[in-house]
Amino acid sequence: MKIYFYITRILYSILILHTFQLCLFSQPNIEWAQEYNGSGNGSDQSSSIAVDDSGNVYVTGSSSGGSGFGLDYATVKYNSAGIHQWTARYNGPGNGEDYAVAVKTDKSGNIYVFGSSKGIGANNLDFATVKYNSAGVEQWVVRYNSGTSNENAKAMCIDSSGFIYVTGYNSNLITIKYDSSGAQKWVSLYDGPSTGSNVPNAIINDRFGNVLVTGYSDFDYLTIKYNSAGAQNWIATYNGPSNASDNSRSVSTDLEGNVFVTGTSYSATPDWATIKYSPEGNQIWVVRNQRSLPDSYDFARDIYTDNSGNVYVTGSQTDVIKIGSYITTKKYTSNGLLEWSKNFDRSTAEYGLKIIPDRLSNITVLCISGYNFIILKYNTAGQLLWNETYFNIIPQALPGIAADVSDNLLIACTVNDNVSLNYKTIKYSQIITGVIPISNELPDIYSLYQNFPNPFNPSTVIKFSIPNSGKTELKVFDSKGSEVKELLNENLNAGSYEFRFDAAGLPSGVYFYTLLTPDFNATKKMILIK
Repeated sequence: MKIYFYITRILYSILILHTFQLCLFSQPNIEWAQEYNGSGNGSDQSSSIAVDDSGNVYVTGSSSGGSGFGLDYATVKYNSAGIHQWTARYNGPGNGEDYAVAVKTDKSGNIYVFGSSKGIGANNLDFATVKYNSAGVEQWVVRYNSGTSNENAKAMCIDSSGFIYVTGYNSNLITIKYDSSGAQKWVSLYDGPSTGSNVPNAIINDRFGNVLVTGYSDFDYLTIKYNSAGAQNWIATYNGPSNASDNSRSVSTDLEGNVFVTGTSYSATPDWATIKYSPEGNQIWVVRNQRSLPDSYDFARDIYTDNSGNVYVTGSQTDVIKIGSYITTKKYTSNGLLEWSKNFDRSTAEYGLKIIPDRLSNITVLCISGYNFIILKYNTAGQLLWNETYFNIIPQALPGIAADVSDNLLIACTVNDNVSLNYKTIKYSQIITGVIPISNELPDIYSLYQNFPNPFNPSTVIKFSIPNSGKTELKVFDSKGSEVKELLNENLNAGSYEFRFDAAGLPSGVYFYTLLTPDFNATKKMILIK
């Protein structure tokens, strides 16, 4: 059975590589950009962005000008076309500073915002988690106050069952689980072996219902695995060779439940250190970016693991021939062997910040470069497919990135309009012409699905499934029955596919698309509105 699965995965990988040759990646275009300036016309700084399955975009952060003093949570919703839908603000009971750090959505269209919020009394900076429905109406607020010191919010995740997990710290590392009604299911505190700080940086769920938190404790890497009931399955720490400051910044998992963390660990100078743990918490390997160059300062920021167990890490590194740092991205095999390392150089102070994948297993890296952000797209072989720069942001308010179901990119950042700081939300659309495989499961029947979106302007996605290999044609006709575009005429392997159709050269109107194989044909209607 294992051999069959292995061979199937190899064959599907070959299919992916073959199909990639049929796909062309264009430079992304800004589809829309929106700013949010709170009523106080003061400091509005975004901190997190999310997108739901319908392409709606949610941006949160901290904003001045609400009903109280200081800053409030401010969460903004745009539809997929960039049209503002609503803004929801939250002012804590202390009527002071409220800082949102994360926004997430669930499968039912609800929105969750997590941060630190001013409460009442001593030690009154609390965790505050807010739930909104899809219309922006507040459903509940849950607050957590230890009663001993201020609570500093760091990160949030939501599992496939709709449970919400938040993490942050006071003198302890704190992780809390809520259900979708806001009821607290458990709280777990971690107080390290000494009096040093215990600070989380990231939290994720794995596919088995477990929760992974990583950060640092007493300046060593700290990674904790909880089961769904809140029990600590294991705790792993890592102390670098110089017994100095080590900080794990990001965590990921693979399909088998192995855990990967990365961050910065000191030897003579700071190095990248990436670690793989087994599902039981045993250290399998450590890879350090330890170089013999003098004054080499290397900082890792994010990690991503693909379905084959390959590991991607991004951050920055320096060398003797450059003043400042490079944006550096590396790919390792599942065994920890370096497959490739790529530097991107644009200014003196720059680093990779966040990695997200697309449906073809390419990666997009969001980077900071001085007062700009840069987006880099690499394929699995490390080839740079394109890069895009957006100028004049406030880099201290780190930008966020998300991708919709069509691999369009959404960026939230903070800009200065010479009067105030504002949220800036940008949607980049990337036209990938050609057919894309979307599943490694063989379909049972032929299917042609309704295009999405519909109506559309100027591009839409057509999905189809073929249970048998063979010649496959996909054509577009106008309302008179005349063929206006042949999208596909290829021999395809059995599988499910998507084709992104760009109708930029066609007038508005009703069109029909037809899938034709030796054993099947079907036609559906779509509407182009310009």
